[in-house]
Amino acid sequence: MFAQQLVNGFAVGSIYALFALGFTLMFGVLGVVNLVYGVYFSAGAFIALFASDAIHAPIWLAGAVAAVATGAGAVAIDGVLLAPLRRAKAPELASLMVTLGATLLIYSLAGAALGTDIRRFRPDAVANVAFQIGGARVSLIQIVIVATVGFVVAGLLVLLNKTKLVWPFAPSRGR
Repeated sequence: MFAQQLVNGFAVGSIYALFALGFTLMFGVLGVVNLVYGVYFSAGAFIALFASDAIHAPIWLAGAVAAVATGAGAVAIDGVLLAPLRRAKAPELASLMVTLGATLLIYSLAGAALGTDIRRFRPDAVANVAFQIGGARVSLIQIVIVATVGFVVAGLLVLLNKTKLVWPFAPSRGR
């Protein structure tokens, strides 16, 4: 029982780590508190769900479509909401207020348009493959999640080392 909870916690914790890493990088690199960041995750999930259901796309293709569409949406939102604030050299509180308002607006519009019912991927969208490892059942999707987060973190570390950028949440070194 403990081993299973450890596996589940590690998979969910990997998702939280990915979210926190992106949020931290956004603030560290751009100096913007972008609360719309959570909307990107929600929009990506819905786009993948609709792509999977509407055209019966495999989950990897639905995920790729969602990533591209969500990235385009994020660039558009940044251009409309945050770029003018950066040009005006507005304080961080301005970006916090603008993105909080945008988040509330987008979630309200999405709730009105799509409803608030829980939606799930169809059962055959994700392969139901699992492995028994030391008393714990580890699903293929959990392995993919942890591997993807590990790949992103490793790539980010390589990028930060090659560009000599400072890790955004590293302790200050006299700067």
